[in-house]
Amino acid sequence: MSATDRHRLGLMVIVVLIAASPALANAGSAAIWAGISHLLIGNLVIGLIEGGILRKFGATRAPFSIAIATNYVSAWAGAFLAAWAFSMAMDWLPGDYLNKLIPAHLLVFLSFTLGGFLIELPLLWLAFDRSRRPKRVLAAIALANAATALGLVCWYSAASDMSLASRFDPVREPAMVGLDSAREAKTQNGREPALPWVYYIASDGRTVRRIRLDGSEDARVAELPETIERGWLHGGLRHGGGVDLLVKAHELETLGEVQEWSHIAYQGAYEDNFVVLEEVGAAASVYSIQSMAIAASLDASREPIENTIANVVDGLQISVDGQRTRRYALSTPFVFLTGPMYASRLPGNVLIFQVDFHMANNSHGIYLANLDTMRIARLVEDGMGPCVVYDRPPPGWDAEKLLERLQGHR
Repeated sequence: MSATDRHRLGLMVIVVLIAASPALANAGSAAIWAGISHLLIGNLVIGLIEGGILRKFGATRAPFSIAIATNYVSAWAGAFLAAWAFSMAMDWLPGDYLNKLIPAHLLVFLSFTLGGFLIELPLLWLAFDRSRRPKRVLAAIALANAATALGLVCWYSAASDMSLASRFDPVREPAMVGLDSAREAKTQNGREPALPWVYYIASDGRTVRRIRLDGSEDARVAELPETIERGWLHGGLRHGGGVDLLVKAHELETLGEVQEWSHIAYQGAYEDNFVVLEEVGAAASVYSIQSMAIAASLDASREPIENTIANVVDGLQISVDGQRTRRYALSTPFVFLTGPMYASRLPGNVLIFQVDFHMANNSHGIYLANLDTMRIARLVEDGMGPCVVYDRPPPGWDAEKLLERLQGHR
């Protein structure tokens, strides 16, 4: 490679890094911009690298131009097939959604790397003259593809965040996660403290069901109003004590006459669009909304409610001890706007959340995880909008303190 070629390659690498650097500051947008940068500018850099390798192995027929053109062809062909290939891999692999996300990404990447090699092979072959030696040409093309594939692995790994799937140990049963610390407060009569309920909307979008935190006693509770197309569940704290199960939905903005203003609903601009479904218990998930983000802390004595934040771009961010913040997210070119949504933080660092974006009115499952044991399990396969409800208050529950905090954020 001549000095001019080396300078050109270095300049293009700098341009790509500068163009992508703002995106890498945000977990959600980084994965999207990594793909856009690859398709629009990255293929030029890849083509220059591959062209340099081909030229080193004896290519004399415009190796840079041919390599750049072939990379744009193969990359854009892959872009149109990527979503289909990822969906096929997820359907083919066994296990629940989170458990097979990483294997599906690896399978798609390996398949596309091989497919790209087969697409580029006859085109890059043209960069060598007729006196070419087949083995040497194949070695050159294989080396060029391997080098750029390694670069793409580093590029997309830096821009992606799979921590929700990679940092926890999956277990088969919810009870194996470690749930004792999430039980109700102990009573003087020695009764075993019960686990809370998780209320959720079934996959039909109409039926409200509830299930114990350990996966037992799953049963139908009610039906949503027919006017609701996309709703989620929400705990409404009453000033006089107790909790009602509320249905939140944008379609209810015109139903102001059914509101009960004795509730404190921490929803900012969305205070008006809820109806009372039924009275449920003594404590429940009371959510905040921020950039389509919903999160709740049921242990009001330990962490301020703003220290548990979930949104569809940056994932779930949790303040562990008031100083350190952990983030758990799903953000890749194949996976975005997946949450985790409707995240409730229970006593003992037990988390409940839905995977997927609620506006799509579907779900990849309701999961529970324990930040102390670092175990995770799927509670409901395709439930939506989980809301945790305690018949008796959990340890640390302080309704007055929580109401005071919620009023301070309105």
